[in-house]
Amino acid sequence: MRCVIAEVAHDTPAHDTPAHDTPAHDTPAHDTRERLLAAALVVFERDGYEGARVGEIAREAGLTTGAIYSQYRGKADLLVDAITTRTREEVDRLLELAAGDEARTVLAELGLRLTTRSDAGPALLVDVFGAARRDPDLGEMVRATLLRREQTIADLIERARAAGEVAPDLDPQAIARFCTAFAVGALTLRSVAMPAVDTFAWTHLLARLLDAVAPDTGATP
Repeated sequence: MRCVIAEVAHDTPAHDTPAHDTPAHDTPAHDTRERLLAAALVVFERDGYEGARVGEIAREAGLTTGAIYSQYRGKADLLVDAITTRTREEVDRLLELAAGDEARTVLAELGLRLTTRSDAGPALLVDVFGAARRDPDLGEMVRATLLRREQTIADLIERARAAGEVAPDLDPQAIARFCTAFAVGALTLRSVAMPAVDTFAWTHLLARLLDAVAPDTGATP
């Protein structure tokens, strides 16, 4: 599956941010965007989505509110861009790792990381889900972001299935939805500091789950 994931890494768009143009690197606009995204994560993680104010984000970035509205429609647009930028970087690192290792190893490592990392992101993500229920615009952007991520996984599974490395009777979209549910659930548990289970037992379970999607070799006991 190594070549399959390497191909997906090559084909995956560099950005899947909300509907605005992403500035080119090494330009004043790009520098402004990077400062805004970094400041937004600080303020959103500290104050929560609904408690965060555009003016406070601008102050944290050392910019004016006009700098925000020149690139974003509002607070929801900025939040989704900040989160997708962070997760895109994590996905890109995963795909780069996958290009040089077996996909089974990479997926198992991803499953382990989801339960053991200790950054503040999960709490922010849970806050976003809560806010999305009350803010239709934010909800639409969050759904669109999750669907794009899910489609990336589905495309990867489809190519692996075509290569004979995933059972042909398994639907890539169903596997992708399972992965989304697994990731969101793991992040939710991390947001309330749930203790990790035994690493060996968790790794063994992940291996068994990965066995379940492999094609039947036809071997008999």
